[in-house]
Amino acid sequence: MKLLTLKARTLWEARPTSGRAVYFVSDNAGWAIEQYARYTSHGIRRTTPLAARYVSTIPRVRGQIVHFADRYRFLDACPNELARDNDIYVTWFHGGRHEGFDKTLDRLTDRLDVIRGIVTSCSLGKTALRDAGIPEEKLSVIPLGTDTRLFRPASQVRRVQIRKRLGIPDNAICVGSFQKDGNGWGNGDEPKLIKGPDLFIDVVTRLHNRMPRLFVLLTGPARGYVVNGLRRAGIPYIHHDVKQYRSIPAYYRALDLYLISSRCEGGPLALPEAWASGCPVVTTPVGIAADVVQDGTNALMAAAEDVDELANCCERLIGDDPLADSLRQRALHDVQSLDWNILAKRYYAEVYSPCLVRARGSASCDGS
Repeated sequence: MKLLTLKARTLWEARPTSGRAVYFVSDNAGWAIEQYARYTSHGIRRTTPLAARYVSTIPRVRGQIVHFADRYRFLDACPNELARDNDIYVTWFHGGRHEGFDKTLDRLTDRLDVIRGIVTSCSLGKTALRDAGIPEEKLSVIPLGTDTRLFRPASQVRRVQIRKRLGIPDNAICVGSFQKDGNGWGNGDEPKLIKGPDLFIDVVTRLHNRMPRLFVLLTGPARGYVVNGLRRAGIPYIHHDVKQYRSIPAYYRALDLYLISSRCEGGPLALPEAWASGCPVVTTPVGIAADVVQDGTNALMAAAEDVDELANCCERLIGDDPLADSLRQRALHDVQSLDWNILAKRYYAEVYSPCLVRARGSASCDGS
């Protein structure tokens, strides 16, 4: 009997004595997903009565809440890894239909019966899933957020120091792009077009023709396509593949503006990070930007593919200090609602609480 008991415990953890917990599963595939899972689980643990843990492998638990921060981690899981008396949630980061959407959706639909709910990061993502046949009652919208204590504006003195350390010329007009926009995890010479790297090159090339002092600051892996485009256009740049997430705030503080040229996004995480850092933003209406940006109030927005208007927005912002300051101040106000701790409370209230209420009347939240 003792041997049987020990074997069972190696397969499934005992239910915590304090009650149910949520386990956020992420395999560290990228910063956005990893930070989302870490910060949300920490925020839930810190600000709600629900216990929460970040885990890199599927937890061997029963009667708990298991939330897959990456839909592919869920889709690639073997059916026997998903205990049927757990409540399974999946986050869907992309907004709108995109390449590979239908194939991924088919895989998701095949397992829809074991999913309690799907969290999308933006309204565009919810609409795409609903229009594709996912039941409305399974869908929730909660945006990506940021750590407003880590991402903060810098003083002018500190900003000058950062720019000098990064090698940005004193008189440069510095435009930033901090993302992965090449296919694969190699050099990234083949563009991931939904991220708009070709549009980014076109926009900054037009700006450079009008503003010779333009300088581009890049971070992120697989940026080969953008780097090659900047070289061909003769645009000065620096690319740092930053390895530590906590190093990123300094890069935002060095910028005059952050440019989002994506065709499709679930985030981007860069939007709240830039806002919290006091960096004005020019963006396309993608992902969470379509939900939270008020054009001309907290950012400037132009249609995806409209290179001329994106360039005009950048030029307008660069040449109008009062406008840039107004956008910056409103964005600093609006980003407070996107702090991870605030969003964690929303997860508790909007996603998990209905399940927890049902669980009070039964041994597990099985809908019976």
